[in-house]
Amino acid sequence: MKKGSLALLIILAVAFFWGNTVTVARAETSTVEIPLHTLNSDQPIQLQGLVSSTSLDLVIPPAYALTGSAWLQLTIQSSPLLDEARSSLTIKLNGLNITTLKTSELAANPIQVNLPADSLKTGSNVLTFTAALFLPTDQENDCRNWNDPARWLNFGPESTLHLELSPTNTIYDLTSFAETYASPFDAYLPGAMPVLIVLPDEPTQDDLSTLAALSYAIGAASPALTAWQPVIISESQFTPQLAANRHLIFVNVFPSELGDTASSEKDTLVLQNSPWDAQKALLLIADQDRQDGYTPAQVFSDPLRRVLLQGHQVFLDRLDTPPAPEFQASYTLESLGYLDRTATGVGESSLTYRLFLPYNTALKSTVMDLILSHAPDLDTKASTITVYVNGFAVAGIIPNAGTASLVPIQANIPTSRFRPGENFIRITFNLQPTISNCERAPNAVWATINNQTTITSNIQSQLRSPTLDDFPMPFSDNPAGVFVVPNQPDAQTLARVAGLAFRFGQSAMNTDRPPAVMQVNEFAPETSPVPYVMLVGLPLDNALIMDLNNQLPQPFTPDGRALAPGYGVYSPTDDQPADLGVVQILNSPWQKGGVVMVVSGTSPLGLDWAWNALLDSSQWSQFKGSLLVAGSDQQIAVSGETESGPVVYWNLEKVNNIPIIGPLLQGLEPNNLVPAAVSIIAALILMVLLLVILQFSKRTK
Repeated sequence: MKKGSLALLIILAVAFFWGNTVTVARAETSTVEIPLHTLNSDQPIQLQGLVSSTSLDLVIPPAYALTGSAWLQLTIQSSPLLDEARSSLTIKLNGLNITTLKTSELAANPIQVNLPADSLKTGSNVLTFTAALFLPTDQENDCRNWNDPARWLNFGPESTLHLELSPTNTIYDLTSFAETYASPFDAYLPGAMPVLIVLPDEPTQDDLSTLAALSYAIGAASPALTAWQPVIISESQFTPQLAANRHLIFVNVFPSELGDTASSEKDTLVLQNSPWDAQKALLLIADQDRQDGYTPAQVFSDPLRRVLLQGHQVFLDRLDTPPAPEFQASYTLESLGYLDRTATGVGESSLTYRLFLPYNTALKSTVMDLILSHAPDLDTKASTITVYVNGFAVAGIIPNAGTASLVPIQANIPTSRFRPGENFIRITFNLQPTISNCERAPNAVWATINNQTTITSNIQSQLRSPTLDDFPMPFSDNPAGVFVVPNQPDAQTLARVAGLAFRFGQSAMNTDRPPAVMQVNEFAPETSPVPYVMLVGLPLDNALIMDLNNQLPQPFTPDGRALAPGYGVYSPTDDQPADLGVVQILNSPWQKGGVVMVVSGTSPLGLDWAWNALLDSSQWSQFKGSLLVAGSDQQIAVSGETESGPVVYWNLEKVNNIPIIGPLLQGLEPNNLVPAAVSIIAALILMVLLLVILQFSKRTK
């Protein structure tokens, strides 16, 4: 008996300590390869002009330290017309000159450039490439044509930055919340795992809203190119093995390894090193009342309270959410968060500013009063300034004579180029000196925009007709609205809601009112009206979709398994319903000025395709009208507005089988009906002529 009891105790002890072992800091070294174009907003790196430069920002998180060598592996193509004896490329890291390469050396692709280990640091690092691109004719004309199109140098997509890193003993706390969970660096680490979020087995509305609020706040702190794809499980599914090599978030789930950390009287936030993996972080969110429609995760979107988040643990008092700030008629660049900014170098250079327009606000007129200073030998007659709004040129400006003036240069900006949500005002300079020569330093020619430059608009409220052209508005507006998910939603649906809330946070300007999440049986628009509602799920799983079925641009059949015929979407097959995903937008029946968006499909596969289109922000520019149909291989079709409503044309391969006119019809534009009608009439005339000829031939015989 004694031996049996002793053995049982040993087995229990081993099991207990085995399941609760804290992983110590790993000492292995990992090689990270970062494509350079991802540090350039995923755009190709190009250098043009006599002297041009570009800078890339690399952020190394505090959880890792450089332990080995670092190098650049570059694939570069240069203009064959350059003077290879004089042209060069200079590489700097954090202001330190690393090397200068002659263009004759660039042909030996790939080129490896070693970086000194002590030149990189934790935090922000700036990698600068500067090219001096000479032509053989420059010696004859003294470099008069600085912007000759023959001066160019491009970095290939294979160009990468290689780093050797090892984990450090980082101590996580609430001050580093955004940097910890919003770092794009983890995507390049070998074996990195997505964030794991653990929800209660029976989550309440507050638990689900916490998921969306966290994703929204993390998106607001993330670069536009990053994505958020957490893994979501329930409390009963969690095991210590799942916690290895990943950051963790527990929402109203309290692992025993943390002890008694939550208060029964106040909301609590805890951020510390994971007890299962010391290199990763664990965030615990404890909601004192999980049924009141409030989540403590909203503090991460509060610009005033989040700066007070320090240490490993805080207790929160509940405060009413302030009303959304009103759009002002006049903004200075300083009030938009910009300092004085300078463009340097001969030729073209640009400065970009961001202006956010609320969803139901219209601009009647807009004037920019530009306060500018420039180099003393700038040729004001030859230099120009062009203002672009969302990529469209809207104004041309000639610099004032003299070096600086507080008298603003006024430019009227057409308001038709502004859109709800993010707007980008790009000011492009074409700077020309009074005297050109090959020895002029690029910084000798410059122009500075003073941050007291003012943008003044005549504004008024206006109810917009909802359209997918504006997506992600109105859900990136303030407030961000509510997701209505099926009752007892599965983990995949919640992960997609988190991913889309993350995208909304990336696109928002004021993020103090994140989106909420409700299940169908919790949503009561009559008692708590919400302006912007997103209904997600299959029609049979989300009863609200079927309640609005008659109001949808493209209704479903009564059984919810197919799209109703006669509304413009035609299935490729007649014998069985097709797998299609649909995204629809319409006026809210519950609140004036509100918007309802439906994310659904005719099958689970079709619903997957609809979600894929929404989560891929690179496809948003293709969204049009009030209806989007998603198919396989990321195919989407959007509605064209007609008098009878939206119409989506789904090409059919059967059309090719029609004699003579089939290939012609298949090749026509979807909405080009006139040639189609002419072709059909011509085919009918041809058939009549054939019948007449056959009849005449018969009579003759």
